[in-house]
Amino acid sequence: MSRRAPRRCSCPLPRCRLRCWGCCSTSTPTSAPPNSRRSLERYPRGVTPLPLRPASPNERLIVALDFDTLGEAIALVEALGESVCWYKVGLRMFVPEGIASVRALRERGKRVFLDLKMHDIPETVRSAARNIAEAGVEMLTVQGDADTVRAAAEGVDGRAAVLFVPMLSSQAGTNSEEVILGRGEQALQAGASGLIVSGQEVAAARRRFGDWVLLVSPGIRPSSAPTDDHKRSLTAGEAVRLGADYLVVGRPIRNAGDPRAAAEQMIAEVAQVSTVSGG
Repeated sequence: MSRRAPRRCSCPLPRCRLRCWGCCSTSTPTSAPPNSRRSLERYPRGVTPLPLRPASPNERLIVALDFDTLGEAIALVEALGESVCWYKVGLRMFVPEGIASVRALRERGKRVFLDLKMHDIPETVRSAARNIAEAGVEMLTVQGDADTVRAAAEGVDGRAAVLFVPMLSSQAGTNSEEVILGRGEQALQAGASGLIVSGQEVAAARRRFGDWVLLVSPGIRPSSAPTDDHKRSLTAGEAVRLGADYLVVGRPIRNAGDPRAAAEQMIAEVAQVSTVSGG
């Protein structure tokens, strides 16, 4: 029986970091065509090399732990039980609790998205990203220029997905889509694995960059909930239908009388859309 040849990564971007996720050979570096919009569009549709792709509806949901203390956060995690496996740790909790917040989630078998929007000199970002990945974080965010993104990608060295934040979800403007796609393309060229995109920009980003890019959409809400300060928010079903991989939900679950029921309702909405679309 002949042995199968190792898979080669078909990612069109330079500095491909996907080998540690199993999409290509770990021993053969991947050549890439020149940076261009056309090269991004040529990536074959339907290819999803990252195992970070959610395999089930409940894996799409990321609950934001925007608390002041770790105790409050863990109380919510325990209330949600097995319904939720992903959690976002942001500045609000990371400042008082630090990396202990990540460890507490990992000890409970949860997956961690660290949303610090790092933006500093490359050496600082590189070292911070390395420490974050070593702590077991699987997704982290950066802002800034291509050097910042490149440093973060070098720091995680394939152990976590670097997500670029082209625009905060509280911002709005007539040229939001143009700005997000332009900044997003530069970040992907520099080594980012995906983007944080809100509202209608999800569909535009999916069309522009294809299926290999991870798209995480914040500000997700139930259809009956207010939009709060997320100007370009969507419901869970809308975001999945437009192409989002992961959905970040905060207040609609944290402030619910029954957080687990609220989470499961949103998961059911995602499941319904996924069944209809075949995704």
